[in-house]
Amino acid sequence: MKITRKDIRQIVISFIVVITIIIISGEAWLDQKRENLLKFEQQVTKEKIELEATKQQLKEKKKKIENLKEMLRKKERRLNEKKKKLASEKLLNFYILTYISKYGDIDIHKECLSNKKYMERYRKAKALLDIIEAKAKELGKKDILEKFIWPRRNCIHTLSVRCKNCR
Repeated sequence: MKITRKDIRQIVISFIVVITIIIISGEAWLDQKRENLLKFEQQVTKEKIELEATKQQLKEKKKKIENLKEMLRKKERRLNEKKKKLASEKLLNFYILTYISKYGDIDIHKECLSNKKYMERYRKAKALLDIIEAKAKELGKKDILEKFIWPRRNCIHTLSVRCKNCR
């Protein structure tokens, strides 16, 4: 078998055609890969943007929740303060009613302070009046101070005061 020029030419042409086909198909394959990579990069970029937007929304929601929690804490504090004030006012009212029911009739100008029973009631009434006065001052109840406590203080003096019968 002899190899002729024509055979060599056909082999070279076949080789060039095969190489060309390989290059063209490789290029198409590379183009497809580049296109896929570009689409992937676009998708990643889009997802990053969406992620940043979601992060921002979450930060805003977190801040809103923190603000709501702070408002709730403030309302709870105000409510607790109101409850304490209401309880203090109820206690003050109880003390006042107790004073009126037990010691409302005390008048040192009518009875002798040397009477032991009277002195005992007098001391208890004075102590209760002191408690009522402290509670009224704590709550800022000037009307109770002016209309209830101070007029009664004028009736309950120091122990040195004696009624007309004992002088």
